[in-house]
Amino acid sequence: MSIHLDEFEAIYGVSDNIGALRSKILDLAFQGKLTEQKSNEQNIEKFVERIEEEREKLIEEKSITKPRGGLESIESSNLEEELPENWGILKLGKVVYLLPSRKKKHGKHPYLLVKVLRKEKDPKMKEKGQIVEKGENVILVDGENSGEVFKVHTKGYLGSTLRRLKINSQINDEYLLLFLKKQHLFLKNRKKGAAIPHLNKTIFRNIDFPLPPLEEQKRIVKRIEELMSQVDELEDKVKTKEETSENLSYAVVDAINNSQNGVDLKDNLQLVIDNMNKIFNTPDSMEEMRNVVLQLAIEGKLVDQDPSDGFAIHIIQEIYKNNNMSFSRKKMKLVEKVKEPFDISDNWVWVKLKNIAEINPRNSLDNNLKVSFVPMKLIEEGYGSEYKYKTAKWEDVKSGYTHFAKNDIGIAKITPCFQNRKSVIFDQLKSGYGAGTTELHIIRPLTNKITKKYLLYVFKSKWFINEGVSAFSGTAGQQRISTKFIKNFPIPIPPYKEQKRIVEKVNSLMNIIGELETDLTKRYNLIKKLGAV
Repeated sequence: MSIHLDEFEAIYGVSDNIGALRSKILDLAFQGKLTEQKSNEQNIEKFVERIEEEREKLIEEKSITKPRGGLESIESSNLEEELPENWGILKLGKVVYLLPSRKKKHGKHPYLLVKVLRKEKDPKMKEKGQIVEKGENVILVDGENSGEVFKVHTKGYLGSTLRRLKINSQINDEYLLLFLKKQHLFLKNRKKGAAIPHLNKTIFRNIDFPLPPLEEQKRIVKRIEELMSQVDELEDKVKTKEETSENLSYAVVDAINNSQNGVDLKDNLQLVIDNMNKIFNTPDSMEEMRNVVLQLAIEGKLVDQDPSDGFAIHIIQEIYKNNNMSFSRKKMKLVEKVKEPFDISDNWVWVKLKNIAEINPRNSLDNNLKVSFVPMKLIEEGYGSEYKYKTAKWEDVKSGYTHFAKNDIGIAKITPCFQNRKSVIFDQLKSGYGAGTTELHIIRPLTNKITKKYLLYVFKSKWFINEGVSAFSGTAGQQRISTKFIKNFPIPIPPYKEQKRIVEKVNSLMNIIGELETDLTKRYNLIKKLGAV
């Protein structure tokens, strides 16, 4: 165990592993691997005889009752192969006994329910019940957590779901109670009864109990207490470290999100790189970084603006011209009435999606044409644009399915696919056309001066997802994004050259984040595996 303790911050240095470390300590303790065995300590055969004699005497005095069916092996524990030579094995029912409940009047005393013993609530007062003295040990025999053991902290009347425990005087109380703590999950998972589960007393009595000499029991208790104290310190340290990391990650994300230009962003990203081990501890922390990158991209903060790029309004003007629509900046503002969710550069423009793209178009093709068929399950989640497809005849998919053409954008419109960012550019269709699930909105830009990858990143941004979720309609389990919402959603459009720079920058940053996430995942999984050793 010294190896574990020397390295336990590296091995168990995540909160999820602290419980595994405590369990490991108890496992080793009851295998005799935490303490030194001494050959001059009591003879185990004579020790067992004294335990048996005391139990028989207690039965004869009617202090305890002899269980029906006696004590027999329920399931093999293979303890013989693990225990030191001077240890023995007894059934748990030989060394600890469930005492019968006898209700009497003893005046006013606290009523000791489980929540009172856990110190989760204050007790009520009663005048009659099963009296229990301060320092006695009790076990929960009814309820979901059957098998949980408590040491009573005040004299009172015992709750009806609890029973008093009597431990054989030849056994160290704390040693036995620690063993019962280790067995709690085993007993909890073997409860009897469905409506009101309760402790399986037969299994409880027949658990194999590892029996070291009395003096070694005391050494084991002391060693466990020492190690558990160190685990408590580790837990506090890990929690502080994780809280610090979380706060740091939020602070860095805010700093990046508030970057005013490319220079600020570069400086803040360098801060992240220089302090990666302090800022990020788990793969989950990278998710917010992706959200920040996309938000910076669509706010125009990811790359510097270049005056030579011109104005995005000219793209809109070209769309109107090519589609035989009259155009004027004044008329467009009156028609669109776009509410600006956040500030953008003067050479950008806000426009509703319906004015720059065709929404949910229908195709008319030859019945025998082979097209690509893309069910929702073949579209991957996340920030990429990956999908697979099957081959189908147009005759079979022209009705009842969503239609799209090569390089159209698809957006999942039903929960939870929408929240999971099942948006994609259909850029790999063999025939140039496809069909798929009806739970897709299809976006077909009206000009090649609006970069499809830029639009895709808008649709994968946390801002777009949050706005969409708030506009969900339909019954629970069948909520979806309406066509009206999609058509009228405001899109921030940069000049064409800046769109291309933004896409290039986002691609680069997403690759870096992906590599960091892979490294963090490997590290995190390694720590969890080491903690399970």
